[in-house]
Amino acid sequence: MNRSILLLGGMGIIILVLLYIYVSVPSPKKRIVKPKVITAGRPKISTTIYSIYSLTKLLVGDKVEVVLLLPSGVDTHHFEPGPATIENAQNSRLILSIGHGIDPWANKVSQALNIKILPTDQGISLIQYEDKTTDPHYFLSLKNMAIMATFITSILQSEFPSDTQFFQLRSNEIQTRLKNLDTEITEQMKKVENKNIATLHDAWGYLARDYGINIVGSLEPEGRDITPKELVSLLESIKKYNVKVVFSQPAYVGATLEKFARENGLQVVYISPIESQGSRNDDVIRIFENNMQTIIKALH
Repeated sequence: MNRSILLLGGMGIIILVLLYIYVSVPSPKKRIVKPKVITAGRPKISTTIYSIYSLTKLLVGDKVEVVLLLPSGVDTHHFEPGPATIENAQNSRLILSIGHGIDPWANKVSQALNIKILPTDQGISLIQYEDKTTDPHYFLSLKNMAIMATFITSILQSEFPSDTQFFQLRSNEIQTRLKNLDTEITEQMKKVENKNIATLHDAWGYLARDYGINIVGSLEPEGRDITPKELVSLLESIKKYNVKVVFSQPAYVGATLEKFARENGLQVVYISPIESQGSRNDDVIRIFENNMQTIIKALH
């Protein structure tokens, strides 16, 4: 009997303890899962090289996100897009390109994501090399930039009709900047007597056409290595036209070019091809202006 009483007493204590725990310890709160709020961001456009990227940025303001696909400091002629480039271009409405062999890698991005690609050369008088291929460096010209700006504006207005007036106002402002700078440079170039130059890379034909500069030859004619026969002809032209300057770009700094210049009494001057993003992040018009001031100073 005593054992039964003890057993019942022990069970009673256990029940009391369990009841205390149940009452004292708060029940866990239910986790309320809030639905994800998906906010629509700005529409997106991808661009291949810095000149188009910068010009498009000037046109769109904060209305459209503009992506530069070419990594900083990389040569567009040798670039191959990887997974990071594809990811960067994802959700873009379109890709603006130069075309004519300067950014062929853009086609791979376009095909991978099924995004339309639009070259920006419409309405431009293109220069043909002797081998019948097209000089793709039409963006190195203020006059051509104005044509490109008009074309890009029309694309923006078509893609985003609600901001048509905004894009037109921005385009008008850029056209004024381009025209004023072109007029200023034209007047400055009139004071330059010897406009004969040589270049490393054959990229400055449109600039030369705009301002009456005579390029007697290039060490990389039409983007390829110079032949021995062409080199002899280039040296003869350098002497004939009293060339004092050979223009190159920062990516092509090297002992070979410096040696060639030194042996032929030439000064090497570096100007930006406005293809890859530089460290200063200047807009394309300002970079072109800096290029021209460097050229004019070197020719005086």
